[in-house]
Amino acid sequence: MKRFTVTAFCAVLAIATALAASAGCGGGPSTIKIGVIAEMTGPLSSVGLSCKQGADLAAKEINEAGGIDVGGRKMNVELVVRDCADKPERSAALVDELGEIDGLVAIIGPNATANAMPAADRAEARKIVLVTPWSTSPKTTLTSAGKPKRYVYRTCVTAGYEGDQLAKFARATLGAPGSAVIYDETAEVLRIQADEYVKGFKAAGGTVSAFEPFKPADKDFSAQLGRIKAAAPEVLFVCSYGENAPAILQQARAAGVTAQFVGCDGWSSPEVIGRTGAAIEGSYVFNMYSPQMKDRRTRSFVRSFESRNNTVPDDVAALSYDSLNLLKLGIEKAGKADRASVAQGMLKVRELEGATGSMRFTADSRDPVRGAVILKAQGGGFDLFEQL
Repeated sequence: MKRFTVTAFCAVLAIATALAASAGCGGGPSTIKIGVIAEMTGPLSSVGLSCKQGADLAAKEINEAGGIDVGGRKMNVELVVRDCADKPERSAALVDELGEIDGLVAIIGPNATANAMPAADRAEARKIVLVTPWSTSPKTTLTSAGKPKRYVYRTCVTAGYEGDQLAKFARATLGAPGSAVIYDETAEVLRIQADEYVKGFKAAGGTVSAFEPFKPADKDFSAQLGRIKAAAPEVLFVCSYGENAPAILQQARAAGVTAQFVGCDGWSSPEVIGRTGAAIEGSYVFNMYSPQMKDRRTRSFVRSFESRNNTVPDDVAALSYDSLNLLKLGIEKAGKADRASVAQGMLKVRELEGATGSMRFTADSRDPVRGAVILKAQGGGFDLFEQL
């Protein structure tokens, strides 16, 4: 009897072990780890928070729907979040840190181009898929030879596309024959936007009468604005981040510049309206998303985000949400949850219907072919004016 009891116990133990293994489909990990590198502290802490919140929501929805289908096996997403503190060197180091974590197959972020570029270079060297939600520099996804990187993607547009689309908007929709530009000469992304705007505006038959640089530390823009006023353009493209835009707009109006303001996504945040006041009213700015978009996926995302975070999601939150869902598609295409397979799976992704709209990927690019929006500053907020 005693011998039978021991034998039975061993049999039960073996069955339990087998069941546990079958629950994990062979005993492997039941979760897929994805890193998030975000600017959680420092000057861009609001950007980092939005990135984390967007990725968190996507992970929650994926897991509640049963997880990612990896070759017929359902696996939950586990986010591993790291704060780069808006420091380029730390961003690169965090790729190395995350790269040492077993089971981590891809990374979302960083967002700002200054952080994303060194992180992207490190991810490419380590052969880890990285998707940046917000970095618009063409160089982020390109090698030094100008070829597409193997492992680095984005869900936003490029800076060149943004500048060109703003030029077309200013000429075709606003009907402006002449324009001027004031731009931050220290930021590569903004220089690209400014250059492409000028090219696009001239190609569309317009003239550019002033092209004025400034530095972020500048407080007085009277010299540049004086030359712009004398040129009397119908449109002024303010190619700036949110730190400088309020002062430029206020000083422009005080100096008697009557041109219609158009701006880049760098100052499309509602907080810029609060800091600028009446001078921003009626301005048009570029973005890749608006919470007022009527697409079913956008409306669903906005409702869920508001319910979870008690705030309206901005573009970084929406793009980060889309970034995780892009990785989900790549992992499903791979059918396996290892880095090399995920990299192969990402190459097979051709389209994503996301919170920021539809995006398509071609075989020879890691940059999406996608739409964008023009927002109008009015009544204390940015309203959707036109979808591009």
